[in-house]
Amino acid sequence: MTLIDRIKDTLKRFSEAIGETRRYVRIANEINFGRYLLMVLLATPIIAGTMIGVSRVDAAGDAVVILWRTQILIVDGIMIASHLALLGILALLRKWGKHQTFIIVQYVGVALIVALSGVNTVIGQYISPNLSVFIYACVLAGFVFYLRPSASIIAFLSVFVLMFFAL
Repeated sequence: MTLIDRIKDTLKRFSEAIGETRRYVRIANEINFGRYLLMVLLATPIIAGTMIGVSRVDAAGDAVVILWRTQILIVDGIMIASHLALLGILALLRKWGKHQTFIIVQYVGVALIVALSGVNTVIGQYISPNLSVFIYACVLAGFVFYLRPSASIIAFLSVFVLMFFAL
């Protein structure tokens, strides 16, 4: 086998490997979309129920409770709206076959889940020193999306550092 034949064979194998990688990206995007859809379908009623419960809390003139209630309702409303908007964007990107953009947007989804839950946790410190919402959000974001390990380390380490200083 000559050098030119080896180069041709190597280029052919490389081309086949790129094709396989693209196929795996499409499969991962489909799985991530299905998981995100399920999360939105389950989380939206839960967040809405939380909003109803929080709105019914009797503040009895306590300024701290009124501030907490108002801020939680705003953050939860933003959370529902952003998840529904992100789901719509992901559906469009999936339909159009924009797989690379889909990957970028799903990272935005992870950031939204964790950041808004972090804000919710920081606001919750007015009433209770509880980190459950933030911890659940980190676990949920890790389960919903298939992420590369390097992206996961960057995302969750940066969130940890931000929460450390926020709290």
